[in-house]
Amino acid sequence: MKTLKKFLVICFATAVVISSATAQENWTQSNSTSRGTQFYNSSGALGYSVRTNSGGGWAWQFIDASAVTYLQVQFPTGNLGAGLNNAPWIPQTGAFEFRNGAALSSANGSNRLLTCSSTANGTNYFQNNVWARRVGSSNDWLTTRLHDAISIDGSYLAPGTDTRTWWERAPFQDFQLWGTGSQTYMALMGSNLWVGPVTQNTQYKLAVAGKIAAWDEIKVFTNGTSFPDYVFDANYKLRSLEDTETYIQENHHLPEVPSAAEIAKDGMSLNGMSEILLKKVEELTLHLIEIKKENEELKKRLNALENKK
Repeated sequence: MKTLKKFLVICFATAVVISSATAQENWTQSNSTSRGTQFYNSSGALGYSVRTNSGGGWAWQFIDASAVTYLQVQFPTGNLGAGLNNAPWIPQTGAFEFRNGAALSSANGSNRLLTCSSTANGTNYFQNNVWARRVGSSNDWLTTRLHDAISIDGSYLAPGTDTRTWWERAPFQDFQLWGTGSQTYMALMGSNLWVGPVTQNTQYKLAVAGKIAAWDEIKVFTNGTSFPDYVFDANYKLRSLEDTETYIQENHHLPEVPSAAEIAKDGMSLNGMSEILLKKVEELTLHLIEIKKENEELKKRLNALENKK
């Protein structure tokens, strides 16, 4: 509320300066219209201030000679709008609106500054700007994004090129972006999250371009049906070591294990690879058990032969 009062004081002070600067034009008051009290100059052009009940409530408006509204204070709601450019009064329940009346260009990369808050002290110049930014060539909202960014020392004023620590929202594509300059650090599309300059792919809920570290534990949950406990079933057909040797000689990798070329092309599922390796360990264990049995049988036969001597 203090900020709103301070802004109103500045706005009305500006209006006073305008009135004193144009006093020689002999503004006159008129109550002849349904819009309330209006002021005209000697040529009959509509003046700078008018009280009206347009837009759903009473308000003070500051307008030009063509009746274009540039500042409106609505009451009793306390709504304040600047730069409306004769547009409909949208906030109705205690809101502040600042709008640039010019349309956004249809050219790709074009932008329109909507709001700016800043402080300046020599080279220590800091701004928080919000733009409407065009991504693609169109004349509707489908290719329009909201770009909220920081500008430093009066520079870095090109959204999508050099603004600092920005956030961007694309309502039609339903995704949000975070980055700095022309680099996107993170993107959120629906419930899919990409970290780093990764390709947007809805196949993955989380995609990371870089290394991932965990300081505690990572768990993966599955339905358990693919877990290779079935290797120990009585009816499981274990591949013989002879068949495995032939397969390795022909393919240069273990059966059911993806090749290096396949992993380079399609990537590697950590969960899937863990299950494959566990299956191979279980199969190897069965082979060792079988070899141990054969060794025990051979020992018995050897002992029997030695005892006959």
